[in-house]
Amino acid sequence: AGDAPPYSAHAPFYASQTSARLLTSPECVDRRVLHLEVDLKGSGLSYNPGDSIGVLPANDPAEVEALLLRLGLDGDQIFTLQPKGGSTADLLSGVDQDMLLPHLRLPCSVRTAFTYSLDVTSPPRKTLVRTLAEYGDAKEAHSLKKLSSRGGKELFTVNITKGHPTLLQVLTQYPSVRNIPLAVLLDALPPLMPRHYSLTSAPAEHPSSAHVAFSVVAFDTPAGHPHRGVATTWLDRCYGPNAPKGGAPLPLFLKAGGQFHPPADLVGADMIMVGPGTGVAPFRGFLQARRAAIKANPDQTPGKAWLFFGCRHRDQDYLYKEELEAMAEDGTISHLVTAFSREGGEKMYVQHRMMEHAEELAKLVMGGAYFYVCGDGGQMAKDVNNTLVTILEKHSGLKEKDVSMHVRTMTTEGKYVRDIWS
Repeated sequence: AGDAPPYSAHAPFYASQTSARLLTSPECVDRRVLHLEVDLKGSGLSYNPGDSIGVLPANDPAEVEALLLRLGLDGDQIFTLQPKGGSTADLLSGVDQDMLLPHLRLPCSVRTAFTYSLDVTSPPRKTLVRTLAEYGDAKEAHSLKKLSSRGGKELFTVNITKGHPTLLQVLTQYPSVRNIPLAVLLDALPPLMPRHYSLTSAPAEHPSSAHVAFSVVAFDTPAGHPHRGVATTWLDRCYGPNAPKGGAPLPLFLKAGGQFHPPADLVGADMIMVGPGTGVAPFRGFLQARRAAIKANPDQTPGKAWLFFGCRHRDQDYLYKEELEAMAEDGTISHLVTAFSREGGEKMYVQHRMMEHAEELAKLVMGGAYFYVCGDGGQMAKDVNNTLVTILEKHSGLKEKDVSMHVRTMTTEGKYVRDIWS
């Protein structure tokens, strides 16, 4: 991403939030998608469409306080680390504290560690469950050991992996688990990892700011507990449209998009973009770059730019509706095709719309168009891939046995690129 300074998760740039708005309507009660803009002035950061930013989230303060109370820990206690069996003198004479538990910034308070450095809301790993067993009574220790054993695989899947409890919820379920030393917890708890979000802007139109869009993760677990995504809830709480003004800056760093970027010939190349839901976010950046390039090269004939976007209701979660329709009007997008899955009787998804334009898409793909997919990797990306194969089998002129090879070649050549998540 250009000559970006070496900001990282360990040394982020602290950016000011400049704008935040809700992309979904108030009637969209089961999902909340936010658009956030941050100021990059003074950072030296340069980015390209397709890049993403990494942010360093914080755990919910209320969750942290409840957990510290349950664990019997003093949140104000300041601690540092030293190697097992070593002394402070040994530590100062040559062992780098950062190498012991590199996600901890030392010295720090217990509250700071549990807020910014430790993952306390993801389902506990088996190693952590086994550790908890060492501090419970006989009955609960037996139950926790069984849960984390090889023979308890199915039990672990149901209760932990699919049940999605936080550490606090597990401790509530096993009330005898007490007096776990801080050092044991620091060793057993995984680090709170950075989260990455695709940029939804282009430097050609926004050279000193970066934009992202994301769904605020919120669902009820099978046990009926409300679960809130750590990073998206934190972003909403601290930087969203209802956040206090003039809050703390946002710690971030840049991550290059690799092959996921628009064609070098932004004007002349043909491209097909498939991005339902928040999968449309990076394509807004692609299209801003294309619009700027078309304006800068008025004598060049623009290629085709198809965008397939899908959501549930056009009046509830049609993200960037006005902007996308304006781009279709001014020619930045040559074909804007939408699928609204909850309007009408039969559910309509982006792959169904692709089939409606099968001959045109096959012609473009065989002519060298770039094919991009962004969004859910669980089902959507598979369905879109299968539809692409079906379209080429029926309309490309290739023999059926050669279609898979052609799709693999597209991938190898960077003509079929996906940015998908689970």
